[in-house]
Amino acid sequence: MKESPKKLNETVKLTGSNHLPTTRGTADYFDWPNRSIRDVGIASDLFSTLRAEGKAITIPHSVRPGPAPNSPPDCIAATSGGELIAVELTELVDRSFVAHKKQDRGYHPKQYSKTTLTNRLQEILARKQRPVSALKGGPFAYHILIIHTDEPYLTPKTVSRYLEGVAFQKSDPWDEVFFILPPLIPHSATARKNPHKCWYTRLAFTGAISA
Repeated sequence: MKESPKKLNETVKLTGSNHLPTTRGTADYFDWPNRSIRDVGIASDLFSTLRAEGKAITIPHSVRPGPAPNSPPDCIAATSGGELIAVELTELVDRSFVAHKKQDRGYHPKQYSKTTLTNRLQEILARKQRPVSALKGGPFAYHILIIHTDEPYLTPKTVSRYLEGVAFQKSDPWDEVFFILPPLIPHSATARKNPHKCWYTRLAFTGAISA
């Protein structure tokens, strides 16, 4: 059963950016045991970072889970003026590494090339393509897709180098797509007080993907 917004807000307030223990054992900075709490937490981390930098086109005032657990969007954000923002989240992760890590098989993390990373991101964008009518809880003034990863070899420096000058085919209905990684110093006391809760980059686009 989905938890109430009040309970979710209390949990996010209590945990802040300190993510709860999971059973994955690797690439798990953004992985929380409860999906609704995880998604609200990740979206809140991104919006906190954008707010601190003053770089958000639309600054959400609050974030809550989407109304339908198995339908998009994963979260609904609201501005102080009451406009609604659809927020969908998805993960870029090497699941074969996660499976081998759980079984302690000595499997090494995936090393991404520029081509591998850009192809994976484009695949995700194509998979997340959908009509506005598929989004529950609207109408929405804005649509945001968040792709998060904690892959060991995808560092901010590597991602910045790989994505420099790259333009993807646009995935409707998303007005902005953010690719986010853990903050540069995720586990220190200073980092917990820092409003920059994640590292991010906005994906650039060329045109729309054909439906």
